[in-house]
Amino acid sequence: MLLLKKKPIYFKRRSTHNMKRMLSLVLVLALLFALEIPVFAGDAGLQNFSPATAYVPFSDVPADAWYAENVKTVCEYGLMQGKGQGKFMPSGKLSVAETLAIACRLHNIFQGGDGVIGQSAPWYQSYIDYAAEYEIISFPSASPTFWNESIQRSLFSRILSRSIPASALLAIND
Repeated sequence: MLLLKKKPIYFKRRSTHNMKRMLSLVLVLALLFALEIPVFAGDAGLQNFSPATAYVPFSDVPADAWYAENVKTVCEYGLMQGKGQGKFMPSGKLSVAETLAIACRLHNIFQGGDGVIGQSAPWYQSYIDYAAEYEIISFPSASPTFWNESIQRSLFSRILSRSIPASALLAIND
């Protein structure tokens, strides 16, 4: 009987581990922009990245957490926002719409914008329109439920890879 009770905990921990890995990927990307590490060949667009928002700590991000500084950076640079009521939800899952918002902000800032895409109803429609216009996505007519689903790693990678021009990326594999 004890083994049956431990099994769901194992799977929950594994799922949390995968979410931590995905959150780490997003935060590492933000740190690359923050530190201007020469990962990108044509880094003229990286000069457009600078802290634009004062960080207000989240109640669910302890100051001594391994990811606390990364959360601060992505928020200061305008790439991510909290989930409301002073929470960031570091163990939460990203939706397709949230990933699209991050990618659009990356693209917009890289191109010299301020990362503000606009308001719409639903909140993510302006990101869908922006992403379709700049060919970050090729499926703007997906069903409304699709945008609120958790994102698969393959789609996450595809969307983010289209947010920065390929010409700006340093080739690391021949």
